Amino acid sequence: MMRNYRKHSFTLIELLAVIGITALLIGVFAPAFSRMMSGGQVDQMASNFKTGMELAQAKAIASNKFVAMIMPGKFDEISDPKIKPFTGGGYRLAFVRKEGSAWHFVSWVPGSSWTNMSDGAMVAAVERGKNWWDNGANDDGKNRKFKPLPNVTDSSDQLLSGFSNLTAVVGKDSEDEDVKSLGTYDAGTGKNDNFRGIIFSPLGGCAGGETPFLFFVTEGKVSGSTYSYSNKDNFIVLKLNPITGKVSYLPMEDEEETEESTGE
Repeated sequence: MMRNYRKHSFTLIELLAVIGITALLIGVFAPAFSRMMSGGQVDQMASNFKTGMELAQAKAIASNKFVAMIMPGKFDEISDPKIKPFTGGGYRLAFVRKEGSAWHFVSWVPGSSWTNMSDGAMVAAVERGKNWWDNGANDDGKNRKFKPLPNVTDSSDQLLSGFSNLTAVVGKDSEDEDVKSLGTYDAGTGKNDNFRGIIFSPLGGCAGGETPFLFFVTEGKVSGSTYSYSNKDNFIVLKLNPITGKVSYLPMEDEEETEESTGE
């Protein structure tokens, strides 16, 4: 005995209902997913930037030479499209030497390449350690709350001016194409103002005095010829001690309060 099976088809109303529910779910969860992804990019950018400084320090000690963590400056003035995406937190390690008051590019560290592409997150600013707490009392990160990100604008030269506290590195007489591609290279003087270097000594410390540097990593991207920061409230701060060369995360106030309340 054969049974007749009736194939059921969705009605137009049922299809519209499914589409409506799907659209509603996308509208509810998409922003949260986007925020989660952006937060992850900030974490990754900060982690990679911290790793870069630690690698530069280790290489300086091992080679008994000065090693700079080179960072591009103005996006507009970089001629090489391969380097442009690394503006705002990207870096490459190089050997440098000091002549008079200036540091000069010598050569790239063998095996090093441009890394830490700024895709959704950027190192938006760097400041000296003190006075970036609401009460401006200390730079130890304890029981303090950060002010809004310092000196963060949408200016196309923000990253260069933001890193003005770091040591300038010039590509004197350099024939390296990556150095020239960073822009504003003057063949007459051998000077290149469009990149900065965090320079580590063979003893492990770095150039730049005794006051710690604070690096502010936040959500951001290059938009045309300017820098766009979509969420300045989502940021991580790294602290570099120039005497020891140690790099650490600075905790937010609420994180410290949580640790104290749990007795950790």
